[in-house]
Amino acid sequence: EVLSGAGATITCARDGREALALLREGSPVYDAVFTDQTMPGMTGTELLISMRAAQIATPAVLCSGYGDAVSRQVVAESQATFLAKPAAPDDILVAVARALGR
Repeated sequence: EVLSGAGATITCARDGREALALLREGSPVYDAVFTDQTMPGMTGTELLISMRAAQIATPAVLCSGYGDAVSRQVVAESQATFLAKPAAPDDILVAVARALGR
């Protein structure tokens, strides 16, 4: 809702595996990935690792209520942006802008 309200076009995936499949298709081209750490089938960090292993360089934001060291290490290695939950709407917009290099 926050990103849509800011004018972004959103594509939702049911889980990390579907998100990875959409990214691998390559069309449409996505400007950014916004993922949660905890989701069915694949964690957010697993999605980031899989994206980078497949050489998908799409900027990403990993949102999590758990600031564990493993998540933060994967975020750093995959050049993603970490967003701690709970996050205010402005925090979400700032995290996406940061991921996009703005």
